Amino acid sequence: MRRLPRDFSLAVKDIAEGLPAKTVTIVRGESTNIRSQDIFELLCLLNKHHIQVINLNITSKEYKDKYYEFLKKALDISEERTSLILCEPYECENILIELTENNLIHRTILYIFYWPSGSISDRFLYTIREAMRVAVITNPRESV
Repeated sequence: MRRLPRDFSLAVKDIAEGLPAKTVTIVRGESTNIRSQDIFELLCLLNKHHIQVINLNITSKEYKDKYYEFLKKALDISEERTSLILCEPYECENILIELTENNLIHRTILYIFYWPSGSISDRFLYTIREAMRVAVITNPRESV
């Protein structure tokens, strides 16, 4: 994945405002190679609309463990967290499995996955547990 779709940043901003989310954690996985310009646009737009942004890169085990610790801390203090996870579908599946295995499931945490192409896989769907809050942005069309 090299680019975010046109108006993707605006759509994410609208979602964040509609939740309402005070903070959005942008999580980029190993399979993410999105242009810096697209990430910068997303960060600036969210910030402009008074939505705090945490920008995380989980390309190594060390960084991924820090992200999971960040989520665990939210569970310990019952703090709401919203994560926008940007990666290819196979990595989305693996991250969801790891979130489940690490028991990072709670109604105060919302995981928004960007699924850039194709249908959502059965593997992904079967991994979702009852208490999980998961949203998936799929098949984006220009300016929608």
